[in-house]
Amino acid sequence: MNRVYWLVVQMNSRPVVCMLSGGGLGLVLGTVVQWPWLDWLVPVCLFMMLFPAMMQMDPAALKRITDKPLPFLAALLTNMVLAPLIIWGLTSLAPSHVDTAVLQGLTLFGLIPCGSMIPAFTIMSRGNVTLVTAIMAASMLLGVVAVPMWSGLILGSDVGAPMILLKQMLVVIVVPFVLAQVLKRYLAKLRKERAEAIRTGISLMPGIGLFWIGFIMFLRNGNMVIQAPELLLWVGAPAITHLMLLLGLALGMSWLLRLSREDNVAYMFACTTRNIAASMALAAATFGELTTLIVVMTGPFVQMPFVITQLNVQKRRADKAKEALDAEPEIQTAP
Repeated sequence: MNRVYWLVVQMNSRPVVCMLSGGGLGLVLGTVVQWPWLDWLVPVCLFMMLFPAMMQMDPAALKRITDKPLPFLAALLTNMVLAPLIIWGLTSLAPSHVDTAVLQGLTLFGLIPCGSMIPAFTIMSRGNVTLVTAIMAASMLLGVVAVPMWSGLILGSDVGAPMILLKQMLVVIVVPFVLAQVLKRYLAKLRKERAEAIRTGISLMPGIGLFWIGFIMFLRNGNMVIQAPELLLWVGAPAITHLMLLLGLALGMSWLLRLSREDNVAYMFACTTRNIAASMALAAATFGELTTLIVVMTGPFVQMPFVITQLNVQKRRADKAKEALDAEPEIQTAP
């Protein structure tokens, strides 16, 4: 039991290694089996990553967002206006022989912000969970109007975004939030030691979910690159360019707004991750198999490495900040 606990702690303290281990195992095993039934476990893994974030939601922090709304508003501006403009510009530069399905998939990838896993990444980086959750919720709500509008402008065809985004918001935000509030009231009635033990167990859930998400994504989609490696070139270059431009934009805005480290973590993850699950659903419902394939490829082979790198950087910053904070009493008491 102690070894299992140690392993789970390591999965949470080393999220990059955790995700790479799961993804690597899934990629290797995916050459032998496909196991489509694993897709049913994805919502469970997402819940494991989201629920601890909802447990850490602080009502007082929502008041601070309304008192200092610039980071929140800047993130919405980036997600609803600037990100679509960037992907529009990138797809318009594509050579004429590029398949329309590639452009459709890339556009959907760029239009829908805030991947479902960003609250977990924010927790692992000791960022502002309340801010990132508020940005994610507002982006999904505004996306109900913005995504069809931008899709019509860029692709010339509307997509059925409203119900898909509202359903996802219900699953990834509303349900975990309500369950977290119920559990908090229950824990308040327990003995302190028992309640703390339960909270500790919940805090370790993201690492487990992260490992299995990486495993399932690469096992289910790894063969796509083997079967059509040329598609990865046409998809990967503009998709990673899109993410890098968003990263540069977010860094500049963060510097201008003089964000704290915690708010910076939330802002960066909220602005530079894409909602692959919603993009896949829209592609399958509106355009067809090849467009869906393009969107699917951006998940494990573009966004996942990008997020892993960013998570590693933010985690190191958080560790350095904690070391500096822990060293302060020693400095003050030194003769």
